[in-house]
Amino acid sequence: MQMQAATTWRTRAHAGRIVRHRVKLQCRAATLQRDLPLFPLQPVGVFLPGMTKTLHLYEDHFKALIEEAWASEQKVFATAVLEPFTGQGQGVDPDAMPGTYVGGHNFMLSCGCLCKIVDCKPYSGGYLVRMRGEGRLGISGLAQVEPYMRASVYSLLDQPVTANQTGEVRVKLEELEEVMRDVQNLASKFRSDETASIQQAMWWVHRAAMVPGVMPRPRDMQPPAAAQHVSGVSGSEQAAHSAAEQQGRGDLQGESTNKEAVQDEGEMESEEDIVERAARLSFAALQWLPQSSNEERFFIIRGRLMAMETCDVLQRLTIAISIMSAARSSLAAKCALM
Repeated sequence: MQMQAATTWRTRAHAGRIVRHRVKLQCRAATLQRDLPLFPLQPVGVFLPGMTKTLHLYEDHFKALIEEAWASEQKVFATAVLEPFTGQGQGVDPDAMPGTYVGGHNFMLSCGCLCKIVDCKPYSGGYLVRMRGEGRLGISGLAQVEPYMRASVYSLLDQPVTANQTGEVRVKLEELEEVMRDVQNLASKFRSDETASIQQAMWWVHRAAMVPGVMPRPRDMQPPAAAQHVSGVSGSEQAAHSAAEQQGRGDLQGESTNKEAVQDEGEMESEEDIVERAARLSFAALQWLPQSSNEERFFIIRGRLMAMETCDVLQRLTIAISIMSAARSSLAAKCALM
């Protein structure tokens, strides 16, 4: 693993437009790389881990992209935000956010996401594709641009959470979970695609991860052994639980299996599991709600871009809590008028 320290684009609203300015942050990047077909998106269409979406693709180059991804063992491809680039050069721009690639064709690619094809059916001269975001990606190169893009990608992971931060992560996770429970209950009063997307996103948070989202805590950041002891649980019981947990988790961290698993509700979570779940929920929570206005959708789009640009779990939790709390209030008002 390596750390990338860079200047990133911070998203904010200005006169009804999305404006991005540069701030400093650090991200962790996995060294493992692979080439994947890449589907470019506009900033308003940024795709996040935990999101599900159905696309009708009928252009020949996009049909070829989906055919390759659907035929692969893992049925995955990448998405990224494509934006104009007026600077010079090609490659990984040290002045851009981590994971950003400048293609040398007057554009840049950022906010990469690993997507899995859930279903694909022929439809009206093309394909009806249902896809789900699985993890954030960085882009290190472009192997081809025609007939469709193919990018060299890697998992872009969040910074490790220190032992002192774990308690704060837990508090913010519980707060966001409460907000999302209210959102789900309110959204269930509407029969809409948005309601289904929220339910699917919350299901995704608790299933086994296809790729990790947070860097493991380095040894020099680990708490003393005594602090890791779980009150009321003996060492042998902890070891047995750890072995059972590893057995239940299987080999899902790699790409050798496509098995999906949901954690038992009463199962005890480790600190690492809590942090990982917090990272996943901080992405998945940022869903459009039923009967959202254009202004409300724009507000959530801003939050999605900000979520993809930070590698700090606590910061992303704060963003999600702020945005979805406001969305909850708006949805509650709409329900009161029904």
